[in-house]
Amino acid sequence: MIDCDDLPYSFDATDTLQLQQLFGDATSEDNCSSWERELPPVPDLECGFGTIIRRFRARDVNGNESVNLCTQVVTIKEVHNFEIKFPADAEAICGVADPDSVTYTEIGCDLLAVNHTDEVFSASGDECYKIFRKWKVINWCQFDENQDPLVIGRDEDCDGRPGDECVYVLHRPGGKNYIDRDDDETEPNNVPLAFQNICNGIDDFWRKVDYDGGQYQYTQIIKVYDDIDPEISADPQDFCSYDNVNCTGLVGLPFRVDENCTPDDLTIKVFLDAGADGTIDFDLQNLTDGAFDDFRLTGSYPNYQLNGRFPIGCHAFEVHVKDGCGNANSELLDFCVVDCKAPSPVCINGLAIELMPVDFDGDDVPDSGQMAIWANDFIVSPMADCTGPVTYSINRAGDDPNVDSTGIVLTCADTGTLVVEIWAYDQTGNADFCETYILVQDNMYHGTGLPDGRHLRRHSYRSGRWRAGRRGAPLYQGNDVETTNAKTTCTALRPARGLRLYGDAGAGRELPQRGIDLRPGADQQAHPGRAAAGQPVPDDRRGREQQPLDHDAGPDPAAQADPVDRHGIREQHELALRRAPPTCSRTQYQPVV
Repeated sequence: MIDCDDLPYSFDATDTLQLQQLFGDATSEDNCSSWERELPPVPDLECGFGTIIRRFRARDVNGNESVNLCTQVVTIKEVHNFEIKFPADAEAICGVADPDSVTYTEIGCDLLAVNHTDEVFSASGDECYKIFRKWKVINWCQFDENQDPLVIGRDEDCDGRPGDECVYVLHRPGGKNYIDRDDDETEPNNVPLAFQNICNGIDDFWRKVDYDGGQYQYTQIIKVYDDIDPEISADPQDFCSYDNVNCTGLVGLPFRVDENCTPDDLTIKVFLDAGADGTIDFDLQNLTDGAFDDFRLTGSYPNYQLNGRFPIGCHAFEVHVKDGCGNANSELLDFCVVDCKAPSPVCINGLAIELMPVDFDGDDVPDSGQMAIWANDFIVSPMADCTGPVTYSINRAGDDPNVDSTGIVLTCADTGTLVVEIWAYDQTGNADFCETYILVQDNMYHGTGLPDGRHLRRHSYRSGRWRAGRRGAPLYQGNDVETTNAKTTCTALRPARGLRLYGDAGAGRELPQRGIDLRPGADQQAHPGRAAAGQPVPDDRRGREQQPLDHDAGPDPAAQADPVDRHGIREQHELALRRAPPTCSRTQYQPVV
């Protein structure tokens, strides 16, 4: 039999070697030599006290084993002997709080467990708050749920300063509990002295209590101080608007709050500085007029997000955060809502345009045909955009768009169907385009001249005479054509009917066969028949004969009497192919050499 507190701290009831050292070994006798073998022990212990049954057998040199077992019963007596140290009150800075905790020593047959619960109270002093930490220690080897816990006071020395020092509970065998300043309750210790024990006036300990219920309770107060402001952080972000009606965009701006003391006791308020001009315009959490009614603050510590729909432009959220200790901070969180929707132009499905004559060198000869056309000409209707006026550009399909190309000049090289792109730009640079085409017409042959490569050139403004031909080329080509003094006669019809040339090139020269029709799509083959000098040439338009011109008779009186010819109107409009006189049958032309 042995008291449990007399066993070594590392005692193991299943270790046969340790049992032999503590409680001895068995012996045996045989007519021959023998030895003893210990079987595994059978412990019956709870909280370190109870019984251990040890079993042995003997065996001789021939391997014969004893039939009977030899047993030993070891009884370990229950002894409760332990010490508990409850901590003094503490002060802590949030984020660095590390007050003393409960410590204990198990000397006897004991199994102690420690737990605590916290209650937080507002502070009455300069601290942020107070934590009332209630410690509870249970000895499972004594625990009696029908008994109340032994409550240890916060001012056991009765000096009027509760919690100013730690308190020891020394539980000794027999149920004696000593409430002490240290872990020695014996008389020679003299801690505390009697005069220090104001309440009881005895030496060595504060007081003594008979208690065997296995529950102890003590309250420690921790004062928490905090003068650190919470920190707010966010990265500026841009958010897209695709709404060209209300000109708003959906915003979801994340931000972070770092708080070292009361992360679960934060007050967050959000205001809007519209236009980021430094003036608070809206309290987003207390709106009464319906503005920004879809605003939401979402998330939990430490990550939050500001959500809502806001107008295009750059703004700022002003976020105010206050912690449970009254420390407050605010931060402007910048964000922009940008127009990401490009204007979508709607084009007219094709336009037709006529090239007009251009004289580059000032010699009264149309060198080419050109016409300008503008991007705006193709827009079905003007467009509205949140960022301001929409501008347009035009380019040939396949060319790079240029915002400054508001129009293009069409030339003879563009004749036919020309595919173009019409681009629309808003004030932020977003752009989109539609594709259409231009039917470029050269009905007046400014680009190609007459069918054989000739051009009309005014010879005499007053007389109304024109030259027809290419520079350096005669009116007609042929081996027997003289190019220095030949004269011909032609008839000019209205533009709707085209232009026909008639006449002779002098006696013995071959004339064009009846004339060439220059109207678009007209048969360009010469009419059958020949005309010689002095023969009448029929006029197809009027159905009457036209007399050939006598080259030696001088100017034709009819031509001089013609008011249209006389005032020079015919040659001006004939060049532009606008309005032409009913006939110019007596107009004189010369080949250009």
